[in-house]
Amino acid sequence: MRPSRYDVFSTTRWWRVRRDTKIVLYEYERLANHWLRERWTIQPCGGLAHRAGGSPLSVP
Repeated sequence: MRPSRYDVFSTTRWWRVRRDTKIVLYEYERLANHWLRERWTIQPCGGLAHRAGGSPLSVP
């Protein structure tokens, strides 16, 4: 994956340029939002459900 050649974001000095810092913080905010949303909305698949005769990781 490569960035667009038209993108002006500087990877070497992003912490010095206010606009670039805001972009990085916005992306982390989006990542955290995605992780939290997925954490609470995905239903468990039942792969680790306890079985009657053993531990959840026992092979039948």
